[in-house]
Amino acid sequence: MYLSQLEILGFKSFPEKTILEFNGDVTAVVGPNGCGKTNILDSIRWVLGEQRTSALRSAKMEEVIFNGTAQLKPLGLAEVNLTIKNDRGLLPVEYDEIVITRRLFRSGESEYLLNKSQCRLKDIMELFYDTGMGPHAYSVIQQGMIDAILSDKAEDRRGLFEEAAGVTKYKHRKKEAIAKLEATRADLLRLGDIIIEIDKQVGQLRRQAAKARQFSRFKDELKNIELALGASSLYETQAKFKEIEDRRSALQLEIDSLNIEFEKRELNLQETRLKISEHERLASEHRQKVAELSSKASEIEGEIKLGKHKVETAGHDIEKSRNEMAALDSRIAALQDGIEQNGSRLEQLDSHKITLSEHLSSIENELAEKVSALLPRETAVNELRERNAASTEKISALRAEAASIAQMRTGLDQKLQEIQGDTAAIDQSRGAEQDGLNALEQERRKLDNDIEKLNQKKAAMISNIVELDNTLDRLRDALARDRAELSGHAARKELLSQLIETGEGYSSGAKTLMSWTEKPSGMMLPLMEVLQVPEQYRDAVSSALGNLAEVIPVKSMSDAESGIEYLLGNAGGRASFLVLGKIELSSFAVERPNGIEGFVGFADTLVGYPDDYRIAVNLLLGHTAIFDSRKAMLEADGQWRRYNLVSLDGYHHAPNAVISGGKPGQTALGRRQDLVDVTSDIEQISERIRSSEAKFERNLEALQVQKEELTSVEKDLRRLDEDKRKIDAELGQLKFDFRERENRYSAAVSQGRGISSEIAFYDERLKGIQAELGQLENQVRLGAEKLNAVSTELLEVRGSVSRLESSLTEARIRAIEHDSLTAKLRSDIEHGGELRFEAEKMIAAHRAAIEVAENTIKNSTSRNEELETSVYDILAERREVQAGLRAIEDKLTELMEETGRIDDELSTHRKEKDRLTADLHTLELEQQGLQSSRHSIFDRLRMEFNVVTVDPMPLPGGKTAEMLKIEGDEIRQKLQRMDPVNLVAAEDYEREKDRLDFLVRQRDDLVAAEESLMEAISKINTTAEARFRETYAKIQENFESVFQTLFEGGEAHLELEDANNPLESPIGIFARPGGKRLLSVAQLSGGERALTAISLLFAIYLVKPSPFCILDEVDAPLDDANLMRFLKLIKKFSEGTQFIIITHNKLTMEASDVLYGVTMETPGVSKVVSVKFGNGNGNGDGRGGKG
Repeated sequence: MYLSQLEILGFKSFPEKTILEFNGDVTAVVGPNGCGKTNILDSIRWVLGEQRTSALRSAKMEEVIFNGTAQLKPLGLAEVNLTIKNDRGLLPVEYDEIVITRRLFRSGESEYLLNKSQCRLKDIMELFYDTGMGPHAYSVIQQGMIDAILSDKAEDRRGLFEEAAGVTKYKHRKKEAIAKLEATRADLLRLGDIIIEIDKQVGQLRRQAAKARQFSRFKDELKNIELALGASSLYETQAKFKEIEDRRSALQLEIDSLNIEFEKRELNLQETRLKISEHERLASEHRQKVAELSSKASEIEGEIKLGKHKVETAGHDIEKSRNEMAALDSRIAALQDGIEQNGSRLEQLDSHKITLSEHLSSIENELAEKVSALLPRETAVNELRERNAASTEKISALRAEAASIAQMRTGLDQKLQEIQGDTAAIDQSRGAEQDGLNALEQERRKLDNDIEKLNQKKAAMISNIVELDNTLDRLRDALARDRAELSGHAARKELLSQLIETGEGYSSGAKTLMSWTEKPSGMMLPLMEVLQVPEQYRDAVSSALGNLAEVIPVKSMSDAESGIEYLLGNAGGRASFLVLGKIELSSFAVERPNGIEGFVGFADTLVGYPDDYRIAVNLLLGHTAIFDSRKAMLEADGQWRRYNLVSLDGYHHAPNAVISGGKPGQTALGRRQDLVDVTSDIEQISERIRSSEAKFERNLEALQVQKEELTSVEKDLRRLDEDKRKIDAELGQLKFDFRERENRYSAAVSQGRGISSEIAFYDERLKGIQAELGQLENQVRLGAEKLNAVSTELLEVRGSVSRLESSLTEARIRAIEHDSLTAKLRSDIEHGGELRFEAEKMIAAHRAAIEVAENTIKNSTSRNEELETSVYDILAERREVQAGLRAIEDKLTELMEETGRIDDELSTHRKEKDRLTADLHTLELEQQGLQSSRHSIFDRLRMEFNVVTVDPMPLPGGKTAEMLKIEGDEIRQKLQRMDPVNLVAAEDYEREKDRLDFLVRQRDDLVAAEESLMEAISKINTTAEARFRETYAKIQENFESVFQTLFEGGEAHLELEDANNPLESPIGIFARPGGKRLLSVAQLSGGERALTAISLLFAIYLVKPSPFCILDEVDAPLDDANLMRFLKLIKKFSEGTQFIIITHNKLTMEASDVLYGVTMETPGVSKVVSVKFGNGNGNGDGRGGKG
């Protein structure tokens, strides 16, 4: 037996499907550190059932699932398949090849498969007991286990011996037996307490049951009295109800006759109202006609008035126009006189203008001569003043500039001293600030790394939470659907149970016989109680059986007669019996016709039934043919007419030509079969719900764990973010302060240089200002003297010019007044001509208006004469229409009086009807009161005594209601004097008595089980100790031999510290290489310790070889000489054991038959390549791990 193949998917650093084939005797797995070599060993331990996360180098089992890289997403599943060749039959299964599969999902669910069939972890663990192949056996040895084997803690070392001795399964059985023994003893203690308690309860219940029987007898007597009183009250109520009903019927007849008379009056009233409506319509038409004629006459009269108004208006217009024409003629004459006067004045003004023009010209010429002499002198004065002002202003500016420069020079000196102090301080603090900045930046980079890791972890958790939420939603929806379906099935089951229990669908006779507990043995259940009819045939079979469905088969006539007597004696109704003993099937046997189109089959062949019902079924259904449709059934003829024909929808055609159809009512047919089906469905749904709830709880717990972890991660993230924010703020402030100081330093240095330059510039400028001030003050003094002389001459010339300008102004004003008067006269002449022309135009217009008004008077007078004739005709026609309207209104008055009379008669009938209706309502209320009293009696009896029906009847002879009430009161007093009574005490007593007997039997069984377990533990100890001693002796001998082979001498042996208890005794190891005197194995070197542990392992292999052995870098501490001896031993043992060695040693690689290299080209992702050596050469086939 050997490992054939290992297939890895999603396990640790193997995200892709990877296949390793182990065909050689020795397989080496090599590769650099951290590439994933040991993950191959972990996958083998994991698939063999390893549950310790520490043994898999993980904190949680979920960490074995590939967690993703920068390029690859995390996977949701880890799966490992291990193929084992069982050619020697070491494993207790019938297969030559075994494939063990283990899967783990991120949700926490896991699966174990054995040859692709689901199994338990326990099944896999038990499969490898005592084979040396389990996850904790000596078939898997890591470097750390070397120290564990040689350490002072002997538990791991002892496990190797037990595995080799084959006592592991015995220890597990013993552990299970001890656990069962402890549980059995605990059960015995609890059971003893329960038996004592229940024994007390049984005694109490026995006394309570006797009291309950007496209480029930009193209750029955009281019930009979109350029922008799209730029946008597119902009898009296029924009599009163009948009397009131007779009176109510008489009143109803009287009301009906009144209703007939009332309807007649209503018809008369409606006819009268129709006539009133017709006359009102005629009156409305006449009124409308009168209104139209009156409107037309009013319109014509208005038009006549308008014509007269037009004539009057035209006369007034003519008179007004003639008066205005006379006024216009007077105005034209006045305008002509004004024009002639203005012309004479205009001629005088033209001659005076020539004299004014000559005087103005002489003044202007003299003024021009004076002005020409004034201008040169003004120019000279202005130039002198401007030069003096400019010089004076420049002197003031230079003096102000000199004062400002002196002040600025003092400020610059002070500022230069401050800048020099600032630059010195900045130089001193620069180094310390840079060190603080570097430290903060380093701390921030560390926080960024921590935050990135936590964010990745958070993203993975959120993905898991979303996946778990989705899974929970799906499970929640499935649970809701299953629970709703379960509720529906439970309701249907309860309904079916109630229907079966109450016998719903059966006649009273059949119900009575079905509940008969002492019925004859030959009396069977009704046919439809036992028939098993498929759903699609139920309507057809129910229709075919009809009332015979509840016929009761009996074996003999005496059984039928007994049933009839029972029904008669218990007033149980009627029932039909089928006496099977009197039926001979041969008399009914006929040859059945061949099937035709639409024929389904004969009913007796389509239903199921117990064998003792065969005669009844053949008799009742053997002659019934079922067709798939009504059409096919009706088309059947010939010998088919001798059979009962029925279609699937229940259409029935009997041989006697009786046809029945329609939907069959609810029957008991198939009810018990439905109950069995519903019960089965409920069990399946309940199992499905339990499975879903278990999955839901697991996922919910996993979700809670994820959320708690996510909360913790988010809390850490918030803390780190807060730390980062603080550092960023501090770092930003430091950088800002640093930049500000550097900027201030550069600015200060630059500013210092600038200030120095400014000081030198200002010193030179002050010297230039002093020289320039002397020159300007001399120029100002000379300019002032010259300005005084020129100003005197200028004043004399300006006096002459001023006098001439005054004379010129007066001459110009007189010229302007002359021109203004001339222009006004010309304008008045022109305006008078325009007004005369407008007056002439207005006179012509008035003449035309007078002509138009005269024509209007003529036309309006002629039109008014025609309109007055038309108005007379219209008024005559209106008087005729008004006479017809008065006749119609008189008729309407008569009809309205008739309507009032009929209304009075109807009111009288209505009052009488209301009175009778009120009397009828009073009787109905009395009836309702009696009915309510009747219901109250029923409700009271039903609530107190659970009575469904009570027949009204008078009290029995010799008894009065008062006597019965006294008897009832006496019984109630007896019941009240009794203490509280447990009415179910009898049932409780029987139930608790049965339970006590059952528990006593259980206690006896537990005592027997305890004795059996003690005997089993004793046998296990004896067998295991014998096997362990035998194996220990062989390993002792082999250990000495192998140790001397590997060390080429020396001595070694094992020792049981407690020889009397070998199954629990620690096992000591003593090893002394040749030429050394050591006190303990702790003094051995690393290589010696490794060889000593290897010696012990191979000593165990000699006793019980493991089919395979995996060694993880156990050759690391060995030198070349020891390594060669180790490899020689490996070669020897490889004839019976398959070795898989994880190594870095070249000699070990050379000694292997197959070499697997593990690389990690992409960070976090392992890849496998293999080389198979043949005939001693190293040519590889270059195969990669399949995946």
